[in-house]
Amino acid sequence: MPDRYEKGMELLRRFKEDRISFYKPSLPSKYSKQDIFHLSTAHTRAVLGGNRVGKSVMGVSEAVWNSTCEYPEWYPQKSRWTAPTITRIIVKDFEDSVMKVINPLIEEFMPDKFLSVEKKIGKVRKNTRGVPIEYTLSNGSKLHILTHEQDTMQFEGAKYHNLWEDEPCPRDKHVASMRGLIDYHGKCWMTLTPIGIDADWIYDDVYLGNDPDIFWMNLDIRDNPYLSSEAIKQFEKQLSPDEIEARLHGKFMRMSGLVFKEWEDKDPYVIEPFQIPDDWTRIRAIDPHLRKAMAILWCAVDPDNNLYVYDELHMKGLVSTISETILDKTNGEHVQYTVIDNSANAPDVITGVNIRNEFSRCGVPTLLASKDVISGINRIHEYLKLNDDTNSEVFGQPRLFMFKTCNRLRWEFKHYIWNPNKEDEEKVRKKGDDMVDGLRYILNSRPFYRKREMDIDNYDDDYETNVHTGYQRARAC
Repeated sequence: MPDRYEKGMELLRRFKEDRISFYKPSLPSKYSKQDIFHLSTAHTRAVLGGNRVGKSVMGVSEAVWNSTCEYPEWYPQKSRWTAPTITRIIVKDFEDSVMKVINPLIEEFMPDKFLSVEKKIGKVRKNTRGVPIEYTLSNGSKLHILTHEQDTMQFEGAKYHNLWEDEPCPRDKHVASMRGLIDYHGKCWMTLTPIGIDADWIYDDVYLGNDPDIFWMNLDIRDNPYLSSEAIKQFEKQLSPDEIEARLHGKFMRMSGLVFKEWEDKDPYVIEPFQIPDDWTRIRAIDPHLRKAMAILWCAVDPDNNLYVYDELHMKGLVSTISETILDKTNGEHVQYTVIDNSANAPDVITGVNIRNEFSRCGVPTLLASKDVISGINRIHEYLKLNDDTNSEVFGQPRLFMFKTCNRLRWEFKHYIWNPNKEDEEKVRKKGDDMVDGLRYILNSRPFYRKREMDIDNYDDDYETNVHTGYQRARAC
């Protein structure tokens, strides 16, 4: 018994003095996702996790290893430092984030031989409020802390080896801090629940980014086997659907509001450009504005009535200039018809200009689009749906395809969300939606493959004449 007691006390002493050595991310097996994060050699790594999944523990483990330069044997050699390092830690605030999260984690996981207040090993510098802002280890490494509360200029100037951002960091402070990694070709890791306005740029630059040197992963609250299912259910009852996505599943809140969740920015929807056959039906759409860029979309319908988005234009300027550009891009190809938003048919309240008449005068006659937003959205859903007939030659294929060169529309699909205002549940947020609006106009016009002689003829002017004389008329405006 004494022998077992002594062994137990020795184990407890080691645990207190060097807890980091007891951190085993591969155990239990359900937590093997943590291994994936630590093993990544990407310049920037992000763990997007729900609440209580151990994100900050993963973050502080990286901070300890990279400041002590003592790593577990499985840690990638490529990612190791061999000399004292400087690590910047960015958190939300001093009172809660530093005092209640970061400071306790550093003191808990940092081995005593590098930092121990009781044994007077290493140093801790505090600000005037008594909050720790810098740790100096016995090996010369430093960890210094900044918060979102501080001015962005305070993030400039320094250089360091490591950057840890706990919870979404404002983009201006992130950019200023990333600059500090250049000298040492340092690395960055983020541990966050993707909520709040500061998560927006992370959604664009990290989650949707195509940089091979950026790695991200999701952790679900149920990935933590130490949390009871009953406790999770009780927590879930207090959350809105959007909050459930973020706080339980580690998903961006805006993802829960995405209108076209089935769409993916890759095959089979996004395809390599090819020469559109001459016999395919071509259609254009215009979302007009006088004081901001207009959006013009080109689509083609194949003999099987599939729709291909093959060109786009996002341009600000006079109707005459835009018309000329439209006709130049169309390059004399036969366009069956062009649909335009209904607002173009009314005189502008300031200038008195009727945009539809102006386009027609400049060689781009139009038809008025349907005002039914929900109908248009539902039509897009229909075209995005993958064929589920296993006996079909087009099994697993949608009816809507997009050339990879249509970057603006692809971007809008990833940002087209329902209005978060509950009073407007049936409305989409009117921001970054111009190309999608054009696609709605086209699909609401019920496009189908038609022979040339079946042209729609109810334009303001004769359509065929406009097609053939479009260049001259546009240039004469």
